[in-house]
Amino acid sequence: MRLGFLSHVQGRGDDLTRTYRDAQELFVVADELGFDIGWVAQHHVPLGGGGLPSPWPFLAHAAARTKRIRLGTAITILPLEDPVRLAEDISVVDTLSGGRVEIGVGSGASELEQENKDLRERLERLEEAAGIEQETSGGRKKN
Repeated sequence: MRLGFLSHVQGRGDDLTRTYRDAQELFVVADELGFDIGWVAQHHVPLGGGGLPSPWPFLAHAAARTKRIRLGTAITILPLEDPVRLAEDISVVDTLSGGRVEIGVGSGASELEQENKDLRERLERLEEAAGIEQETSGGRKKN
């Protein structure tokens, strides 16, 4: 069994410096307490005083401040990312952290973050971004 936490990196008000600093402290303290992993959620639209549009620079900073805790995203909104750039960012953070990166990807939950696309289109964009090949048979997709 592993012990971990998820942060949506939200604070009070519009002070993103404090919000990000507090979230970084969460990683440092969790590392000191022996937590196994910390995840951050990617949000392109501020939700209640924060949000984290770019999780990989944030996790690179957390890697520099911690020793053993694994660092991950829950989730990176894959359809909104350039796949090559995302792979490069993840690779750099994984190297800097000594191999402590875990990645979670998804289509995102907010229609605002998805340019008001409907769920079916969001899932199609996720599959395309993830490189999942599909064949259609009777209207159903197969992976």
